[in-house]
Amino acid sequence: MNAPSLPGFARGQRQRGAVAIMFGLSIFVLFGFMGLALDLSQTYDRKTELQNAADAAALAGAKELKGDAAGIGNAVNKAKAIAALHKFKFGTSIALADAAITFSDSPDTPDAGWLGIDVAQANPGGLYFIKIDTRDGNNGKYGEVNTYFMHVLSASAATTNTFGRGSGEICGRYRPFGNVRVDGRSG
Repeated sequence: MNAPSLPGFARGQRQRGAVAIMFGLSIFVLFGFMGLALDLSQTYDRKTELQNAADAAALAGAKELKGDAAGIGNAVNKAKAIAALHKFKFGTSIALADAAITFSDSPDTPDAGWLGIDVAQANPGGLYFIKIDTRDGNNGKYGEVNTYFMHVLSASAATTNTFGRGSGEICGRYRPFGNVRVDGRSG
């Protein structure tokens, strides 16, 4: 049995354009997800760049710690030099502020207990841990990422923030595996 058709419309003409309407409505959703993916990938990329710089600077600085004021100074210089070798925003060097570099006698010290450079140099005994935080000092802008698509959804999403935090310790003080030589004989 054939369904009755409306006068003036041939069979199949009443659905003409339905795909165009569905496509027109779904294109906004598609562009929204594409924009979200691009903005989030840019934020993730910045986080990775800052984290790599903080980790490398902390590990390089930790190798210089000897438990004296000279070691603290050497650790600061080495951390700044290594951080400067790392780039973010596809070419901008990272310049660590003094406030971004702190020291402690334990990796479990709460954030407020880590000592700044001046305090650490005045009392360097037992300070074998260094922490680099790219948010501290004048570096707060390093983690700021301008979004291109998310701010269309909300004005507060025009920028996002991320950071890198790394810590390192000198392991030469410990012998976790004992005194073993390469040839297998105990030494």
